[in-house]
Amino acid sequence: MTVKQNRSRSLPGLLMAALGRAVSAVPSALPFVAAAAVMTGCGGRLPPNTVKSPEDVAGRVIGALDGTACAALASQYGDVRRFGDEESMMEALRQGGLDCVVTDASSVSGKLTRVKPLRDPLAEYSFSFVVAKENGDLKAAINSALDSLRSSGELARIENGYLEESGAAYSPPAGAENPRATLRASVRAEFAPYVYLDENGRPSGIDIDIARAVGGLLGVDIEFTADDPDELVTKVRHGKTDIAFGGLCETEADSELVDFTSPYATTILDIYVRG
Repeated sequence: MTVKQNRSRSLPGLLMAALGRAVSAVPSALPFVAAAAVMTGCGGRLPPNTVKSPEDVAGRVIGALDGTACAALASQYGDVRRFGDEESMMEALRQGGLDCVVTDASSVSGKLTRVKPLRDPLAEYSFSFVVAKENGDLKAAINSALDSLRSSGELARIENGYLEESGAAYSPPAGAENPRATLRASVRAEFAPYVYLDENGRPSGIDIDIARAVGGLLGVDIEFTADDPDELVTKVRHGKTDIAFGGLCETEADSELVDFTSPYATTILDIYVRG
């Protein structure tokens, strides 16, 4: 008896053969096929991690939430892709569309799957108010107010109110005196949760409430204006505004032009990878 060989082919085999013919016919498709294989992951597995330490972040494709401090700060390290929500950002990381995600405590839900933080953070930043060098008295007054707010726990209460989304915000204490003067403040707007524009287009956030608390202790009102972040130091230096803040960190170069107060807030940038 003659046994006939079964020459039928499985559906995956037919698809792979068709794909091979298509690639042969159009050589330029090969990079896209390879990219799709990486994005999907072999056998449902996660693509391998390309970032294993903070040193690996330089030049990589980084995910961050749009309009946040993390997106602004991470742009110093690599190609930042901005997302409107955490889940789509983390899914892009899981699928291999990102090398890593940079975030902080204010934008991580804690309910994450198949991603993990690296042990070491990317960086730590401390934020300060900026004043003109000739305004030494103003700098000293702000530093004194910050010391009082720090020792009373008000700085921590304001920051935690935003990070924990408890809705806590600064309100002047009962019996506070009417402001005797007005300070002009230039701020960086897209730097949530520290500074951002609320639904009415007004500056809001941790930094704004801290500035209001400082103004309350100094007996002054503060008039906020959202400005180009690249112009903040210049505006203070040339007397176009009294103070500036919103992600401003003391650097050697800027310290030659303006003065920085003591830090009022600190953020740590964590790195998330597949895992």
